[in-house]
Amino acid sequence: MCLSMTMKAKKVPTYNTINKKTKKQKEMFCSISEMEIWLKANPAWDVLCGTPLIHPGFRKTPHGFRDVLKQIKKNHPRSSIKV
Repeated sequence: MCLSMTMKAKKVPTYNTINKKTKKQKEMFCSISEMEIWLKANPAWDVLCGTPLIHPGFRKTPHGFRDVLKQIKKNHPRSSIKV
């Protein structure tokens, strides 16, 4: 069963769906197989083009990552990297 945006889900793809008639959009959290079943049961809906997002959770960048960015910026002065 796909989860709506109001329910929490971990490590499952996020799909942006659209109702073909009303143009209402909805964000869904479920596996690929669950999405296929949901789409068959709801023919008025379709998945918007794009790659499903997978939410692994928020993590901090590794220690020293900012130093790496500074070195890149130094070696590429025209770079748009913000340090």
